[in-house]
Amino acid sequence: MFRDIKSIVDDYLYDLWYTENNKELQIKFAESGADRELDFDEEQEIFKEWELFKKEYGIK
Repeated sequence: MFRDIKSIVDDYLYDLWYTENNKELQIKFAESGADRELDFDEEQEIFKEWELFKKEYGIK
């Protein structure tokens, strides 16, 4: 049961974080030229940013 609650909370926090940061993430990717790279995976880069955010704020 705890895992289910944690999963729901994680999903909610991610959705909230993504909603608040989507525009900034898109600008960051565009400025870096990442959107032009063939091996660029936007979903993977967003996940990396999410992991950095969680680490910064001590979210597990």
